Parts: sequence; structure tokens; C-alpha cells
Amino acid sequence: MSELKRRINQRLNRLFLKLRDFFLPTSTSKAIRITKRFITTKPDKQNCCKQIVYTLKHKFNALGSGWTEVKHGTKCKGLHGNRYNSGKPVKPDINGMWLLRQVNLPNFFRSKRLWMLIEGTYTPIDWQLDFKSGYRWSERSWYANLRTSNKPGVDIKIPWELARLQYLPPLALACFTNGTKEFSPKQLAAEFQNQVLDFAAANPPRFGVNWVCGMDSAIRAANLLLTYDLFTLAGILFGDGFNKAFGQLIYDHGVHILNNLEWSQNMRANHYLSEITGLLFISAYLPQTDETDCWLAFSICELINEVNFQFNNDGTHFESSTAYHCLCTELVLYATALVIGICKTERINALKNYNHTLHRVYPKLLPPPIKLYPLKLTGLLTPFPPEYFTKLHKMRIFITDILKPIGIGKIPQIGDNDSGRLFKLSTKFKTMSTDEAVKTYKNLEGFSAKDDGETFLDEESPDYNGVISAFKGLFSPEQTNDTETIIIRNYTGGVVIPQEAYISNSQLMEYGTPDDFHALINEFNNCDDTHRDTVLIPVKNAETLNKLTLRAYPDFGLYIIKGDGLYMALRCCKIDSRYNGAHAHNDQLSVELTVDGVEIFKDPGGYLYTPEPQMRNRFRCVSAHFAPQLESGREPGDLSQGLFELRDRSRSECIYFGARGFAGVHYGFGAAIYRVVVLSSCNIEILDFYKGTEPIRKLSKEDINNMDFSKSYGVLQ
Repeated sequence: MSELKRRINQRLNRLFLKLRDFFLPTSTSKAIRITKRFITTKPDKQNCCKQIVYTLKHKFNALGSGWTEVKHGTKCKGLHGNRYNSGKPVKPDINGMWLLRQVNLPNFFRSKRLWMLIEGTYTPIDWQLDFKSGYRWSERSWYANLRTSNKPGVDIKIPWELARLQYLPPLALACFTNGTKEFSPKQLAAEFQNQVLDFAAANPPRFGVNWVCGMDSAIRAANLLLTYDLFTLAGILFGDGFNKAFGQLIYDHGVHILNNLEWSQNMRANHYLSEITGLLFISAYLPQTDETDCWLAFSICELINEVNFQFNNDGTHFESSTAYHCLCTELVLYATALVIGICKTERINALKNYNHTLHRVYPKLLPPPIKLYPLKLTGLLTPFPPEYFTKLHKMRIFITDILKPIGIGKIPQIGDNDSGRLFKLSTKFKTMSTDEAVKTYKNLEGFSAKDDGETFLDEESPDYNGVISAFKGLFSPEQTNDTETIIIRNYTGGVVIPQEAYISNSQLMEYGTPDDFHALINEFNNCDDTHRDTVLIPVKNAETLNKLTLRAYPDFGLYIIKGDGLYMALRCCKIDSRYNGAHAHNDQLSVELTVDGVEIFKDPGGYLYTPEPQMRNRFRCVSAHFAPQLESGREPGDLSQGLFELRDRSRSECIYFGARGFAGVHYGFGAAIYRVVVLSSCNIEILDFYKGTEPIRKLSKEDINNMDFSKSYGVLQ
């Protein structure tokens, strides 16, 4: 009944807002200015000049779009042959009259005033454009009426990704290099100011594609606030007109997030956690009022609740995706640091006497006070119980345990990967020729050196080294020059979580007995050839299979074997009923394997979501993974229920995990199908056998190597 009541209240509230928004301005008229500062220590110098040059030219590479100048009338390359008319160019005037054709009339006059604050020569960004396909949404459309387009090749995530504004903090970080020949701190600050004003003028609250998803609004707000804080630290003084407009924009984000929380009693995930984190940043930076104290108390309570709800006992996130685990861990990490910093100030008193009656949305906010716990050896009281820090530490250990030996910050792509991050403060790029990039990536079809420049900046992704560096800021007393470490240390006010505040235990586990393991090998030997398969991987260095490190994460369903020159990740779990397998793949009993620096088997990633449903299912089907398969091509999990649903019928189970190898079973095909991985002195032997009547498919290394590989969302090698 409470869930039904929540939905009714939400719909009635939206109906009222919709009627109101077509007749009245949607932005606040309150005079709000951001005065709170958290960043007081200058981060290390950044080497991001080439990316910033592109930012100043409004050239962006969002989710595999290729570096594209995003403006009104941009002619887009299209996605796999799907290309749409992106509309006509606009002729902006200094008085902002051009916006009369862009935004609805009640919001026009404020948008006009915002545009008049823009300094110098500036070309507006088309914030509504999918600059892959060329499809464009309208800034006159009310946000709740907009939907993901069902037209082929159209991806709503492209304008969402751009409008997260994660490329703005590097602008501010570059100020600490005192500029270069190409740009000065004053120029960087002017670009930040102009883009913020451009966004605010062209995206009135609750109108256009960039207010559809509360998660993106939350990430955008956090990046805006961090950038503003960094510019202030760099000595940049913005004018009063901009400061007021900026404060109002942040406040509008807070109101919008609170009224559009993606929460339900039994089902919520990374979107809701992002919204809570964004609301926490907003309430921490905005001037203290009864309203912002209520937002602060609510976001802290929900942060603690969601860590308990969304993260398993072994510290892993419940959405069956390593990439989403890293995203959600990053969200929790920065939110926790910010709360600890608040607890060092008088603002902590807000947790004792906030007015909970001001909170009128679901989930409900309990009356004060919020219980505070002593943080050992710091003399600090925080709202986090001791088990909270233990789980946060486990989140960190999972990421370090699954790191691959190839590159820095690389992890196996189990489940979906939409390249989601909270902050992208130290993104690494490698430079290649445009012609080389076009040959390497299928998603760059239509690009050429003649039209798009001689060089191409290729982002090294997925790279989660920044998340690991951020953890150092919270858990390690060592002084480092990593940007994320310094930012976290600033948010905590210098507080480091002492080891005495959490329980540090390893996920070193063994399952089953050697007898269980050998019994399955005997069963394999007794199977006929049509129902069994063998893949043999020779290991040249005999020391590779000695002194192995084992890590088991049964709640996530990932078993890691590491050695000198060996990395193996084995997938075996039941899909969590809390989210219906939205980001899971048919990858039960699949293997990722690297031997002596060579990737033998690797998960191909996820590539796309809604633009091409067939391509999405191609990447999440069983044949995309090095997993046991049947000759018929039958799927172990039902992909027909929707692009973000995977009904679990596998009932996977780990039978043995130890120094001899791994053995597991699942029932996704009806009868039991087994995989046994045998580690011998000079070989890795993968044995599959099926108890049903259908013949098993004979696998080889080429099966997975022939599959296209997507290192990040929208990128196809």
C-alpha cells in the first residue's frame, strides 16, 4: 500500500508541476550564492592540455562519438548507417533574443538575462543533440514527456553524458599549472562561466532532455560544485551576476533531484545512489537553511541505508557488474568523505535538530536526531556505524583484487559497462593518427584526417586508478600527489580512517574438497565426446602456477586466481532478485584469462544499450563469453524480457575453489552443465560437460577472439 501511495503522490505532484511549468518560470527567484569552500590544498599539476584545447573548441568525444564540435546545426556522422537531420544553425546575438525560438516563453526572459552575462565571443553548445546519430530532442519539451527514442541508432545517453560536465574540473585543475601558451587561467575560468551560463539559459529546469534522468542531474551538480571550488582556490573571482546565477542553478538541481528520486521500496540501484550523492553535495555547499539542513539529513540517512541495501556482505555491489561496482563505490567514497568533513564543523548540529516535516517525498525522513558514533582515534563523531567503514573497506579490496595485470587500473568487464563515473579528474589519453583510430574503432566510421584533424586523442579506458587513488585519501595516511587523493583529503578536512575503525579481513576462501574436485574430473572422463569439451592452455613458465593467490567473492559470483604471470577470473553466481538482472549478462561459468601478459580470454564488454537492441543482446548473450555453450545456441538466461532484464534460471553453484583450480555448475539449459578448471604444472585445462541430451559446443580461443571488443560504452574495436 505504501508503494502504491508513493506512486500516486509522485504522479499528482508531476501533474501539478506540469500545469504550473507551462505558465510560470521554472527556476528559483531566490538570491542564492555559494560561499562554502572545501578544497583548500592545491592539487598536483595536471597534464591535460590537449583535452582542454578540445574543450575550449567545444569538441567532445562522448561514449564513442569521436571528437565532434557540438553546436547547433552540426552534421553528425551517424551510427551504423543511421543518421538524422540535427537541425539548423542558430545565430546568437549578445542580447539573447535568439533564445526566443529555443526555450518556452515563461523561461525566455530569465534565459535572456543569463545569456547577456556571457563574456566575449562564444558559440552556444547544442545540449539537446545526440551528436552520434544527429537526432535532437527539444528544450521546449517538458522533461517527463521525453522518452528514449525508439528510432534506430539514437542514443539518449550522448547528450546526458555531455551534460554531466565531467570535463569541467580539468579546466580548473589546469589553472594550477599557471596556464600554457595555449590558454591562461583567466581564459579557462571564462570558458567555465560561459558554459555554465549557456547550459542554464538553454536548459531551464524541467525542460529538455537533460532533466529526464535525476542521476545525470546529480553528477552534473557535483562536478559544477567541485569545479567552482577549484577555480576559487586558484584565485579566480567571478562576478556577482554569475555567482547568483550559479547558486540558483545548483539550488534548482537540488529541488529537481528531490522530486524525482528513482526510489521504490524493493528496487533501486546506482541511479538512486547517484541522486543521494548529488543531493549531499548540493546541501553541503548551499547556504545553511532549514531546507538545506533537511536535504543534508535525508541524504546522509539514505547514503547509510543504500550502502546496507545495495552492497553485499563481501563488499560487492549487487548489480552483477564490475564497472557499476566501481561507479557506486566511487559515489559512496566521495559522499562519505564529504560527510566526515561536515562532521568537523558546526554543521553537524543540523543532524541533531533538522525539521523533518519539510521532507514531503518518499522515502520518508525520520525525526531527529541522527545517531552519531565515535570514529576511533580521531575524537570525531560521525553518523556512520563501525560496520559501515568495514563494508567500505571491502568495496576497496574487491577493486584491488580484480585488477588485471594488463595496463593500469584495468578490470574484467563482468556485466554491463556504461563508462559511468562521478568525477574524471585524471583521465589518461594516448595520441594516435586519425587514420589509425578509424582502422582500430568501428564506431568512428565516417571520420577522416581531412575532415577531423590529423591526430586523435584516445581515452585509456576503463581506468579505475583514480578510484584507487581516492581510497588512499580516505584510508591511507601517506602523502601522495595523486589528484583524487588530495581532493578526498580536502573533503574530509584531513581526517584519515584509522585501521582500528574497521575490520580488515581477506576474501581468501576455499570451497569444497579435493575429493569433490576429482569426482567431477572422473565424471568428465566418463562422458561421451558429444557432451564434453576440452580447452588446453599451455603455460611456458612452470613458476606461473606456483604460489597462487585466491580471492573468492561469492555474493558477486567472482573467483580470482592470481600468480606470477597468471590472472584468471571465473564467474559463478545467482542473479540478485533485487534488480532483475538489469546489467547482468549470460556469462555463468565464463573465464577471463591472462598468461604471461597475453590476454587469452576476455569479456567483450557491453557496447550499447537502447540504440541497437540486437547489438545489446549480442554482447550479453552466452556466445559473447568464454562460457559453456550448447551446439543449438540456446541461452541459459531469458533475454526476451527486455533490454534491462535477465531472468535467472541458472542457479549457479561453486562446487570447488582452491589450489587445484575451480569447479562449478549451472542449470540454465535445464540439465546440469559443469565447468572444471584444472591447474597443473604446465597447463591450464578447461573441462566442460553437459548432463542433458543436446550436444555441447566445442570452444576454442578463436571463439572469443573473433568477437568484437568494446573497452567502454559506445567504443567498438
